Amino acid sequence: MYNSSVISDTIKDLLKRRVVDYRLREINFHVPLSFSTTEFRESFESVLIDSFGGFTMVESFGAWRDGSGNVIRERMARYIIAVRGNVPAPIHDLLTNWIKESLNQTCVYSRRSDGTVKIY
Repeated sequence: MYNSSVISDTIKDLLKRRVVDYRLREINFHVPLSFSTTEFRESFESVLIDSFGGFTMVESFGAWRDGSGNVIRERMARYIIAVRGNVPAPIHDLLTNWIKESLNQTCVYSRRSDGTVKIY
């Protein structure tokens, strides 16, 4: 089980160890609205504020085809975070896996600060 204060502390510790190039970059996390609870979103948002100083959330809509050929359509909350330099992969993985496991998702789309997109 994920604990938001442990996640915040882990992220802060990893951010202290990185080399910062001071250019602003953007990371994105997509959270399905139909699966997420207010409690999860508030916890996730608290971690983003504590770890990165804030976020922007934009409601969006997406669709994808699963392994059985079914088209899945869903509304999402797209969280956008401005960061200085690249965010270490373990931070990105931690946050994305938290979304995936907490919301029992088959996959989660996210964009890293180096511009690469990863589907977990």
